[in-house]
Amino acid sequence: MIPEQTFVKLSDAWYWRNDPLPAVRLQNGEVVSRSAIFNAAYSLAPSLENKRIAIFCKSSLHQMTALLAALKFSSAIILPSTNSIEALLEIKGEFDLLLTDEKISADIPHVTIDKLDYSDTSNLEIEEVGRQTSPDILIYTSGSTGKPKCIRKNLHQFENEVQVWEDMMGAELSGTETLSTVSHQHIYGMLFRLLLPFCGGRIFLDQTASRWEEIEEMAPTDKPYIIVSSPAHLSRQEPFEDGNLNIKPLFVFSSGGVVLPDFAKQAVLNFGAPVLEIYGSTETGGIAKRFNTGMDEVWNPLPKTIVSSDDRGCLTLQSPFLPTLEELYSTEDLVAFHQDGTFTLGGRADRIVKVEGKRVSLPRLEELLRSHEWVRDTYTLLLSGDHPALSAIIELTEEGQSAISRMGNFRASRELRQFLAQFEDVVGVPKRWRFVDELPRNQQGKLRMSDARKLFEKLAQNQTEEGCKTFKLLSKKHSSNTLDLNLKPTADLEYFKGHFPGHPILPGVVQVHWVVEQTQKHFKIDRQPERIEKLKFKNFIFPEQEIHLNITAKSAGKYSFSYQSRRATGELVVHCSGVLNFGVAA
Repeated sequence: MIPEQTFVKLSDAWYWRNDPLPAVRLQNGEVVSRSAIFNAAYSLAPSLENKRIAIFCKSSLHQMTALLAALKFSSAIILPSTNSIEALLEIKGEFDLLLTDEKISADIPHVTIDKLDYSDTSNLEIEEVGRQTSPDILIYTSGSTGKPKCIRKNLHQFENEVQVWEDMMGAELSGTETLSTVSHQHIYGMLFRLLLPFCGGRIFLDQTASRWEEIEEMAPTDKPYIIVSSPAHLSRQEPFEDGNLNIKPLFVFSSGGVVLPDFAKQAVLNFGAPVLEIYGSTETGGIAKRFNTGMDEVWNPLPKTIVSSDDRGCLTLQSPFLPTLEELYSTEDLVAFHQDGTFTLGGRADRIVKVEGKRVSLPRLEELLRSHEWVRDTYTLLLSGDHPALSAIIELTEEGQSAISRMGNFRASRELRQFLAQFEDVVGVPKRWRFVDELPRNQQGKLRMSDARKLFEKLAQNQTEEGCKTFKLLSKKHSSNTLDLNLKPTADLEYFKGHFPGHPILPGVVQVHWVVEQTQKHFKIDRQPERIEKLKFKNFIFPEQEIHLNITAKSAGKYSFSYQSRRATGELVVHCSGVLNFGVAA
C-alpha cells in the first residue's frame, strides 16, 4: 500500500513507484504519471546493473526516467555538459554506458531510450527496494579553460537542497506547472525543472523553450506556472516590445549569473513579477536568493547556510548542500556584508588582472560597458602573447549596430574607449575590440574564457580577410620599415552606396580603417592605435581610381601613412595623410 504523501525524497523514490500522480506534460498535451515513468525506468534495469551510467537526453521526461533508473541500478551517475562526440570521448573512460534519446556515434557505448513504453496499465511488482547505497553523481562542467571539470556529488546534497526549497516555497508552488528555457543537464536546471517539481508532486514540461513565443504556447491556461530561466534569456525580451505576448508566471527563477538591472526592470513589466535569482554554483549548490527588481537588491543566505568572508574578502560558506556540514568552502566571489546578515557581491577575485602593474577588474569593465547604449552584452579578457592586451568582445544593441554601420569598427571602438576613460585609467581600457550580433553564451548564460579566446581569434581573422576584399590589390612591396600598396577601390563596394548618390566617394573613415588594418597585419601589431595625429583629408577618392598607399614606421609605435595618386599630367595628388600612434607596447 502506498502511503499518502506528495513530497518524495529521491532516496525513497522507488517506494512510490506505483503512484499515479501526474508528473510530465508532453508537447501534445498528454500527461505522463509518476508510475508510468517508473515502469519505463524499470525496463532499463538489465542494461544498467552495477555500471557507471552517463545520461544526456534532450527530453526532460527521458532525462528523469534515466536518472531514476540509474539511481536504482547503477554504481555511478555521470552527467556530461554536452553530448558532442569530442566531449564524450574526452571522458569516455569515466562511464560504461550512455543513456540518450539522440543519435550518437558508435564510438560511444550507449542505449537509445527515445522509444520507451510509458503506458500505465499495471502495478510494478519488484523486490522490496529499501534504502541502498546511493551512487555517486559526477557532474562535468565545461570549465573556464575548456577542459571538462568533474564535480563529485552525493545524493543527499541534492535531497537537502530540494527539501530546503520545498520547505520555503512548496505551499506557494502548489498546483503549478514548471516551464523552462534552460537545460536540465546543468545542476540548476536539474534541481529546479526536474527534481523540485517531481519530488513535490507537481507537473513539469517535457520540452525546453528557446524563445519567449514558445513559452507562451506551452503555458497552461487553467493553472499557475513558473518559468526556470537564465540571465541569457532574460537579456533578450525584445519579443515583448510589440505588446502581443502574454506571459504571466507566478515566479521567474534565474541562476548562472546576475540579471542586469535594466533586464530585471523589464521582467517586472513583462511578466508582472520580479525575478527570483539564485546565487550558487555546481560545487556549492544554492547559497543565497533575492527578488531582483533592478534596484540592486541584497542577497539573503538560504536556510541552514552559514556565510562569512576570508582574508581576501571572498565569500566562504558552510552548507547542507556541501559533502559535509563541517566543510568550509571558499569561493572566488568578493563580498560585502550588511548588519542584518544580507550581503552584496563585488565580482570575481579571479577576474582581477594586472595590466602594466595596475589591477583591473574585468567585471567592473563589463558593468561600465553594459551601461553604454551601444552595448547589450560584453566579455572582457586579457589576451596573452608577446604583447598581452586587454580586450573586449561587444554584443551590439540596435543603436550599436547602426553606429558600426555608420562609423566603422575603428571609430566605434575609439568612442567606447573614450567612454571608459571617464572612469578608468588608460591602461585599464581595452585596446582590442571585436563586435558581434550575439555572444555565444550557453543556456545558463555562461561564456567560457577558452571560447571567448577562440571567438576573438576567429573574429580577428574574419575581419582581416574581409578587409582584404574591400579593395582590389594591384601590387605590394613590403620591408621591415615600409609598406607600399597599389590598390583600387572597386565600384561595387558597400562603402560607396549612399555616399553620395550620383557622386560616390570613399568615406574618410574607411580610408583610416584600411590603414589601421594593413598596419596591424603587415607590422604584426596586436592592438588598436591610441590616437591618430596630423590627420588630413585633401582630395576625394573615387570608385575605380588607382591609389598608392604608403605606410612607414617612424619611431616606436608610430607609423606615417599617405594615400596618393597621379593625374594624367603626372602631377602627384595627396588624398589623405596622417600618423598612427599605437603607443609603446607593454
